Amino acid sequence: MAVVIMLCPLSPRSIMDQVIHVWFKDFGFSHVGLVTTSAFGSIHTATECCCVVDMGWSATQVVPTYKYKILGPIRRQPLGGRHLVGLWKYYCSYRQWNLMDAEFLLEEVHRALSYVSLDLRGELDNAQHNILGKRHFDREYVLPDYQTVLKGFVRLTPWLKKLDDKKLRQERELCNFEQASPDPTGKGRFQRDKTEKTIEKNARGGISKDESGNEDESEDFDSDEETDNQQRKRLLYLKEEEDQRKREIEAERQTLMVSVERFTIPEVIFYPSDAGLETKMASLPQVIVSAIKACPSIYQSALYESIRLIGGACQLSNVKDRLCIELRRLIPSQYDLKIEVASDPVNDAWIKASSWLQHNPFSQWSLSRENYEACLRPRERPRVCQKMLEKQHGRLI
Repeated sequence: MAVVIMLCPLSPRSIMDQVIHVWFKDFGFSHVGLVTTSAFGSIHTATECCCVVDMGWSATQVVPTYKYKILGPIRRQPLGGRHLVGLWKYYCSYRQWNLMDAEFLLEEVHRALSYVSLDLRGELDNAQHNILGKRHFDREYVLPDYQTVLKGFVRLTPWLKKLDDKKLRQERELCNFEQASPDPTGKGRFQRDKTEKTIEKNARGGISKDESGNEDESEDFDSDEETDNQQRKRLLYLKEEEDQRKREIEAERQTLMVSVERFTIPEVIFYPSDAGLETKMASLPQVIVSAIKACPSIYQSALYESIRLIGGACQLSNVKDRLCIELRRLIPSQYDLKIEVASDPVNDAWIKASSWLQHNPFSQWSLSRENYEACLRPRERPRVCQKMLEKQHGRLI
Protein backbone atom coordinates (compact mmCIF):
# COMPACT_ATOMS: atom_id res chain seq x y z
CA MET A 1 0.00 0.00 0.00
CA ALA A 2 1.46 3.34 -1.10
CA VAL A 3 0.62 6.99 -0.46
CA VAL A 4 1.78 10.20 -2.06
CA ILE A 5 1.89 13.40 0.00
CA MET A 6 1.60 16.73 -1.80
CA LEU A 7 3.57 19.47 -0.06
CA CYS A 8 4.11 23.12 -0.78
CA PRO A 9 7.58 24.18 -1.97
CA LEU A 10 10.29 25.10 0.52
CA SER A 11 8.98 22.73 3.21
CA PRO A 12 11.56 22.22 6.01
CA ARG A 13 13.36 18.88 5.86
CA SER A 14 12.75 18.22 9.56
CA ILE A 15 8.99 18.39 9.00
CA MET A 16 9.23 16.14 5.94
CA ASP A 17 11.16 13.54 8.00
CA GLN A 18 8.49 13.55 10.68
CA VAL A 19 5.72 13.18 8.09
CA ILE A 20 7.44 10.15 6.59
CA HIS A 21 7.93 8.62 10.03
CA VAL A 22 4.21 8.93 10.85
CA TRP A 23 3.07 7.30 7.59
CA PHE A 24 5.53 4.40 7.89
CA LYS A 25 5.33 3.66 11.62
CA ASP A 26 1.86 4.79 12.67
CA PHE A 27 -0.16 4.08 9.51
CA GLY A 28 1.87 1.13 8.24
CA PHE A 29 2.27 2.06 4.56
CA SER A 30 4.83 0.22 2.46
CA HIS A 31 5.71 3.14 0.14
CA VAL A 32 5.60 6.90 0.83
CA GLY A 33 6.26 9.62 -1.73
CA LEU A 34 6.61 13.39 -1.37
CA VAL A 35 5.84 15.65 -4.31
CA THR A 36 5.47 19.38 -4.86
CA THR A 37 1.97 20.63 -5.60
CA SER A 38 3.11 23.41 -7.93
CA ALA A 39 5.19 21.09 -10.10
CA PHE A 40 2.16 18.96 -10.94
CA GLY A 41 0.37 22.05 -12.22
CA SER A 42 2.69 22.03 -15.24
CA ILE A 43 1.71 18.54 -16.43
CA HIS A 44 -0.18 18.26 -19.73
CA THR A 45 0.57 21.85 -20.72
CA ALA A 46 1.09 22.94 -24.31
CA THR A 47 4.80 23.68 -23.84
CA GLU A 48 7.62 21.97 -21.99
CA CYS A 49 8.41 25.14 -20.05
CA CYS A 50 5.80 26.39 -17.62
CA CYS A 51 5.77 28.99 -14.84
CA VAL A 52 3.25 27.79 -12.27
CA VAL A 53 1.76 30.45 -9.99
CA ASP A 54 0.11 28.71 -7.03
CA MET A 55 -2.15 31.29 -5.35
CA GLY A 56 -2.94 29.33 -2.20
CA TRP A 57 -4.50 29.96 1.20
CA SER A 58 -1.39 31.07 3.11
CA ALA A 59 1.00 32.25 0.38
CA THR A 60 1.63 32.46 -3.35
CA GLN A 61 4.37 30.29 -4.83
CA VAL A 62 5.97 30.94 -8.23
CA VAL A 63 7.66 27.79 -9.56
CA PRO A 64 9.34 27.75 -13.02
CA THR A 65 9.47 24.19 -14.45
CA TYR A 66 10.89 22.41 -17.47
CA LYS A 67 9.50 18.95 -18.31
CA TYR A 68 7.83 18.81 -14.88
CA LYS A 69 11.16 19.48 -13.17
CA ILE A 70 11.79 22.59 -11.08
CA LEU A 71 13.96 24.78 -13.24
CA GLY A 72 15.21 27.58 -11.05
CA PRO A 73 14.78 29.31 -7.72
CA ILE A 74 11.29 29.37 -6.24
CA ARG A 75 9.81 32.73 -5.30
CA ARG A 76 7.24 33.18 -2.55
CA GLN A 77 4.85 36.04 -1.79
CA PRO A 78 3.51 35.80 1.79
CA LEU A 79 -0.02 36.75 0.76
CA GLY A 80 -2.92 34.39 0.15
CA GLY A 81 -6.61 33.87 0.67
CA ARG A 82 -6.22 33.87 4.45
CA HIS A 83 -4.86 37.43 4.44
CA LEU A 84 -7.68 38.67 2.19
CA VAL A 85 -10.29 37.15 4.50
CA GLY A 86 -8.48 38.76 7.44
CA LEU A 87 -8.86 42.16 5.79
CA TRP A 88 -12.56 41.46 5.30
CA LYS A 89 -12.85 40.73 9.02
CA TYR A 90 -11.09 43.95 9.93
CA TYR A 91 -13.07 46.27 7.62
CA CYS A 92 -16.49 44.74 8.32
CA SER A 93 -15.96 44.66 12.08
CA TYR A 94 -14.71 48.25 12.14
CA ARG A 95 -17.52 49.72 10.02
CA GLN A 96 -20.62 47.59 10.61
CA TRP A 97 -20.91 44.26 12.46
CA ASN A 98 -18.42 42.56 14.77
CA LEU A 99 -17.46 39.56 12.62
CA MET A 100 -13.98 38.87 13.96
CA ASP A 101 -15.02 35.34 14.99
CA ALA A 102 -17.04 34.61 11.82
CA GLU A 103 -14.21 33.73 9.47
CA PHE A 104 -16.20 31.00 7.70
CA LEU A 105 -18.94 33.54 6.92
CA LEU A 106 -16.52 36.11 5.53
CA GLU A 107 -14.95 33.44 3.35
CA GLU A 108 -18.30 33.11 1.60
CA VAL A 109 -18.58 36.90 1.35
CA HIS A 110 -15.11 37.01 -0.19
CA ARG A 111 -15.93 34.32 -2.77
CA ALA A 112 -19.27 35.88 -3.69
CA LEU A 113 -18.34 39.58 -3.90
CA SER A 114 -14.60 40.12 -4.35
CA TYR A 115 -13.23 40.98 -7.76
CA VAL A 116 -10.10 42.56 -9.23
CA SER A 117 -10.67 45.99 -10.73
CA LEU A 118 -9.36 46.79 -14.20
CA ASP A 119 -9.82 50.54 -13.65
CA LEU A 120 -9.06 51.27 -10.01
CA ARG A 121 -8.91 55.04 -10.38
CA GLY A 122 -12.26 55.15 -12.16
CA GLU A 123 -13.89 52.97 -9.49
CA LEU A 124 -12.58 55.21 -6.71
CA ASP A 125 -13.76 58.35 -8.50
CA ASN A 126 -17.20 56.80 -8.81
CA ALA A 127 -17.20 56.06 -5.09
CA GLN A 128 -16.16 59.63 -4.30
CA HIS A 129 -18.91 61.31 -6.34
CA ASN A 130 -21.80 58.97 -5.43
CA ILE A 131 -23.30 58.24 -2.06
CA LEU A 132 -23.31 54.79 -0.52
CA GLY A 133 -26.00 52.58 -2.00
CA LYS A 134 -26.11 54.30 -5.41
CA ARG A 135 -22.79 53.05 -6.80
CA HIS A 136 -22.98 50.37 -9.44
CA PHE A 137 -20.74 48.03 -7.41
CA ASP A 138 -22.63 48.38 -4.10
CA ARG A 139 -24.23 45.19 -2.84
CA GLU A 140 -25.97 43.89 0.28
CA TYR A 141 -25.06 40.52 1.73
CA VAL A 142 -27.93 39.07 3.73
CA LEU A 143 -26.51 37.41 6.85
CA PRO A 144 -27.93 34.01 7.81
CA ASP A 145 -30.03 33.77 10.96
CA TYR A 146 -30.18 29.93 10.73
CA GLN A 147 -33.95 29.98 11.11
CA THR A 148 -35.37 31.36 7.89
CA VAL A 149 -32.04 31.97 6.09
CA LEU A 150 -29.58 29.09 6.36
CA LYS A 151 -27.04 30.47 3.88
CA GLY A 152 -26.25 34.08 3.12
CA PHE A 153 -26.88 35.53 -0.31
CA VAL A 154 -26.18 38.69 -2.29
CA ARG A 155 -28.82 41.21 -3.32
CA LEU A 156 -28.93 44.68 -4.84
CA THR A 157 -29.28 47.78 -2.71
CA PRO A 158 -32.82 49.28 -2.59
CA TRP A 159 -31.92 52.12 -4.97
CA LEU A 160 -30.20 49.81 -7.49
CA LYS A 161 -33.08 47.34 -7.26
CA LYS A 162 -35.58 50.10 -7.96
CA LEU A 163 -33.51 51.24 -10.92
CA ASP A 164 -33.22 47.68 -12.19
CA ASP A 165 -36.98 47.11 -11.87
CA LYS A 166 -37.69 50.35 -13.72
CA LYS A 167 -35.36 49.34 -16.55
CA LEU A 168 -36.94 45.90 -16.73
CA ARG A 169 -40.42 47.43 -16.80
CA GLN A 170 -39.45 49.74 -19.64
CA GLU A 171 -38.03 46.86 -21.66
CA ARG A 172 -41.17 44.85 -21.06
CA GLU A 173 -43.42 47.73 -22.15
CA LEU A 174 -41.32 48.25 -25.26
CA CYS A 175 -41.56 44.54 -26.09
CA ASN A 176 -45.34 44.56 -25.60
CA PHE A 177 -45.69 47.68 -27.72
CA GLU A 178 -43.74 46.11 -30.59
CA GLN A 179 -45.78 42.93 -30.43
CA ALA A 180 -49.12 44.77 -30.35
CA SER A 181 -50.96 45.34 -33.63
CA PRO A 182 -50.78 48.89 -35.04
CA ASP A 183 -53.72 51.18 -34.22
CA PRO A 184 -53.59 54.48 -36.16
CA THR A 185 -56.59 55.99 -34.35
CA GLY A 186 -55.20 55.31 -30.90
CA LYS A 187 -58.59 54.14 -29.60
CA GLY A 188 -57.37 50.67 -28.84
CA ARG A 189 -54.57 51.97 -26.65
CA PHE A 190 -57.04 54.26 -24.83
CA GLN A 191 -59.34 51.33 -24.17
CA ARG A 192 -56.47 49.21 -22.84
CA ASP A 193 -55.28 51.95 -20.49
CA LYS A 194 -58.83 52.49 -19.27
CA THR A 195 -59.34 48.78 -18.64
CA GLU A 196 -56.05 48.48 -16.71
CA LYS A 197 -56.90 51.49 -14.52
CA THR A 198 -60.36 50.09 -13.80
CA ILE A 199 -58.95 46.72 -12.79
CA GLU A 200 -56.37 48.39 -10.53
CA LYS A 201 -59.00 50.53 -8.81
CA ASN A 202 -61.30 47.57 -8.32
CA ALA A 203 -58.45 45.54 -6.84
CA ARG A 204 -57.68 48.25 -4.31
CA GLY A 205 -61.07 49.61 -3.33
CA GLY A 206 -63.70 47.64 -5.16
CA ILE A 207 -65.10 50.88 -6.71
CA SER A 208 -64.69 52.13 -10.28
CA LYS A 209 -65.91 55.10 -12.27
CA ASP A 210 -67.54 55.11 -15.65
CA GLU A 211 -67.08 57.82 -18.29
CA SER A 212 -69.78 60.06 -16.74
CA GLY A 213 -68.05 60.01 -13.37
CA ASN A 214 -70.65 57.89 -11.55
CA GLU A 215 -69.33 55.34 -9.10
CA ASP A 216 -70.27 51.70 -9.70
CA GLU A 217 -69.87 49.38 -6.80
CA SER A 218 -68.14 46.18 -7.80
CA GLU A 219 -69.75 42.91 -7.12
CA ASP A 220 -69.03 41.13 -3.87
CA PHE A 221 -66.05 38.73 -3.90
CA ASP A 222 -67.97 36.22 -1.83
CA SER A 223 -70.53 35.38 -4.51
CA ASP A 224 -71.02 31.69 -5.22
CA GLU A 225 -70.25 32.00 -8.91
CA GLU A 226 -67.10 34.07 -9.48
CA THR A 227 -66.73 35.70 -12.84
CA ASP A 228 -63.43 36.09 -14.68
CA ASN A 229 -63.31 39.78 -13.82
CA GLN A 230 -63.83 39.11 -10.12
CA GLN A 231 -61.22 36.39 -10.11
CA ARG A 232 -58.72 38.76 -11.71
CA LYS A 233 -59.44 41.41 -9.08
CA ARG A 234 -59.04 38.94 -6.25
CA LEU A 235 -55.73 37.62 -7.58
CA LEU A 236 -54.35 41.13 -8.01
CA TYR A 237 -55.33 41.99 -4.46
CA LEU A 238 -53.73 38.82 -3.06
CA LYS A 239 -50.56 39.40 -5.07
CA GLU A 240 -50.25 42.93 -3.70
CA GLU A 241 -50.62 41.67 -0.14
CA GLU A 242 -48.01 38.95 -0.74
CA ASP A 243 -45.55 41.46 -2.18
CA GLN A 244 -46.05 43.75 0.78
CA ARG A 245 -45.42 40.90 3.20
CA LYS A 246 -42.22 39.95 1.38
CA ARG A 247 -40.97 43.53 1.48
CA GLU A 248 -41.53 43.69 5.24
CA ILE A 249 -39.62 40.43 5.76
CA GLU A 250 -36.72 41.61 3.59
CA ALA A 251 -36.50 44.89 5.53
CA GLU A 252 -36.19 43.05 8.87
CA ARG A 253 -33.21 40.90 7.82
CA GLN A 254 -29.70 41.79 8.94
CA THR A 255 -27.55 42.79 5.98
CA LEU A 256 -23.90 43.62 5.42
CA MET A 257 -23.42 46.61 3.13
CA VAL A 258 -20.42 46.04 0.85
CA SER A 259 -19.03 48.79 -1.33
CA VAL A 260 -15.41 49.61 -2.23
CA GLU A 261 -14.18 46.63 -0.19
CA ARG A 262 -15.10 44.44 -3.14
CA PHE A 263 -12.09 45.58 -5.17
CA THR A 264 -9.80 47.37 -2.70
CA ILE A 265 -9.13 44.22 -0.65
CA PRO A 266 -7.95 42.07 -3.63
CA GLU A 267 -5.83 45.05 -4.69
CA VAL A 268 -3.42 44.02 -1.93
CA ILE A 269 -2.12 41.30 -4.25
CA PHE A 270 -0.74 43.99 -6.58
CA TYR A 271 0.03 46.66 -3.95
CA PRO A 272 0.84 45.01 -0.58
CA SER A 273 1.58 48.36 1.06
CA ASP A 274 -2.15 49.20 0.87
CA ALA A 275 -2.76 46.68 3.66
CA GLY A 276 -0.12 48.18 5.95
CA LEU A 277 2.56 45.65 4.99
CA GLU A 278 6.18 46.49 4.31
CA THR A 279 6.71 48.87 1.43
CA LYS A 280 9.62 46.72 0.24
CA MET A 281 7.38 43.66 -0.19
CA ALA A 282 7.16 42.73 -3.86
CA SER A 283 3.83 42.51 -5.62
CA LEU A 284 2.72 39.38 -7.48
CA PRO A 285 3.85 40.63 -10.94
CA GLN A 286 7.26 41.54 -9.52
CA VAL A 287 7.58 38.10 -7.90
CA ILE A 288 6.79 36.38 -11.21
CA VAL A 289 9.33 38.49 -13.10
CA SER A 290 11.96 37.84 -10.43
CA ALA A 291 11.43 34.07 -10.61
CA ILE A 292 11.71 33.97 -14.41
CA LYS A 293 14.76 36.24 -14.51
CA ALA A 294 16.54 33.86 -12.10
CA CYS A 295 16.25 31.07 -14.72
CA PRO A 296 18.70 30.64 -17.62
CA SER A 297 18.07 33.13 -20.40
CA ILE A 298 17.24 30.45 -22.99
CA TYR A 299 14.11 29.51 -20.99
CA GLN A 300 12.81 32.98 -20.18
CA SER A 301 10.91 33.59 -23.40
CA ALA A 302 9.12 30.23 -23.15
CA LEU A 303 8.26 30.82 -19.49
CA TYR A 304 6.62 34.17 -20.23
CA GLU A 305 4.49 32.47 -22.88
CA SER A 306 3.31 29.76 -20.47
CA ILE A 307 2.24 31.23 -17.13
CA ARG A 308 -0.34 29.03 -15.44
CA LEU A 309 -2.46 30.08 -12.46
CA ILE A 310 -3.71 27.53 -9.94
CA GLY A 311 -5.04 27.78 -6.40
CA GLY A 312 -8.21 29.15 -4.88
CA ALA A 313 -7.20 32.84 -4.97
CA CYS A 314 -6.99 32.87 -8.78
CA GLN A 315 -10.77 32.36 -8.94
CA LEU A 316 -11.25 36.11 -8.42
CA SER A 317 -12.87 37.82 -11.38
CA ASN A 318 -10.52 39.70 -13.75
CA VAL A 319 -7.37 38.45 -12.00
CA LYS A 320 -5.99 37.08 -15.28
CA ASP A 321 -6.58 40.30 -17.25
CA ARG A 322 -5.20 42.51 -14.49
CA LEU A 323 -2.10 40.36 -14.08
CA CYS A 324 -1.52 40.52 -17.83
CA ILE A 325 -1.70 44.34 -17.73
CA GLU A 326 0.73 44.60 -14.82
CA LEU A 327 3.21 42.08 -16.26
CA ARG A 328 3.22 43.76 -19.65
CA ARG A 329 4.66 46.88 -17.99
CA LEU A 330 7.54 44.94 -16.42
CA ILE A 331 8.75 42.48 -19.05
CA PRO A 332 10.72 43.42 -22.18
CA SER A 333 8.68 44.18 -25.30
CA GLN A 334 10.33 41.40 -27.35
CA TYR A 335 8.76 38.74 -25.14
CA ASP A 336 5.24 37.49 -25.79
CA LEU A 337 2.98 37.06 -22.79
CA LYS A 338 0.35 34.38 -22.28
CA ILE A 339 -1.47 33.59 -19.03
CA GLU A 340 -3.72 30.59 -18.50
CA VAL A 341 -6.07 29.83 -15.61
CA ALA A 342 -6.77 26.19 -14.75
CA SER A 343 -10.32 25.00 -15.34
CA ASP A 344 -10.49 23.74 -11.75
CA PRO A 345 -7.87 25.81 -9.89
CA VAL A 346 -8.43 24.24 -6.47
CA ASN A 347 -8.18 20.58 -7.53
CA ASP A 348 -6.02 20.96 -10.65
CA ALA A 349 -2.76 19.70 -9.08
CA TRP A 350 -4.48 16.76 -7.36
CA ILE A 351 -6.23 15.62 -10.55
CA LYS A 352 -3.00 15.71 -12.56
CA ALA A 353 -1.03 14.02 -9.77
CA SER A 354 -3.50 11.12 -9.54
CA SER A 355 -3.39 10.67 -13.32
CA TRP A 356 0.42 10.73 -13.48
CA LEU A 357 1.02 8.44 -10.51
CA GLN A 358 -1.35 5.77 -11.79
CA HIS A 359 0.79 5.30 -14.89
CA ASN A 360 4.14 5.14 -13.09
CA PRO A 361 5.40 2.44 -10.68
CA PHE A 362 5.94 3.13 -6.98
CA SER A 363 9.70 2.85 -7.34
CA GLN A 364 9.89 6.02 -9.42
CA TRP A 365 8.25 8.39 -6.98
CA SER A 366 8.25 6.80 -3.50
CA LEU A 367 10.50 5.50 -0.74
CA SER A 368 10.04 1.91 0.41
CA ARG A 369 9.83 0.79 4.01
CA GLU A 370 13.05 -1.23 3.67
CA ASN A 371 15.05 1.79 2.55
CA TYR A 372 13.51 3.87 5.32
CA GLU A 373 14.38 1.35 8.05
CA ALA A 374 17.94 1.26 6.78
CA CYS A 375 18.13 4.98 7.55
CA LEU A 376 16.80 4.81 11.11
CA ARG A 377 20.20 5.31 12.66
CA PRO A 378 20.55 8.83 14.13
CA ARG A 379 23.19 9.89 11.64
CA GLU A 380 21.25 8.65 8.63
CA ARG A 381 17.75 9.84 9.58
CA PRO A 382 18.17 13.46 8.36
CA ARG A 383 19.18 12.08 4.96
CA VAL A 384 15.92 10.26 4.25
CA CYS A 385 14.44 13.06 2.17
CA GLN A 386 17.85 13.78 0.62
CA LYS A 387 18.05 10.20 -0.63
CA MET A 388 14.57 10.49 -2.10
CA LEU A 389 15.61 13.63 -3.95
CA GLU A 390 18.76 11.97 -5.29
CA LYS A 391 16.79 8.92 -6.33
CA GLN A 392 14.31 10.97 -8.34
CA HIS A 393 16.90 13.52 -9.57
CA GLY A 394 14.76 16.33 -8.15
CA ARG A 395 11.82 15.41 -10.39
CA LEU A 396 8.44 16.55 -9.06
CA ILE A 397 9.97 17.40 -5.67
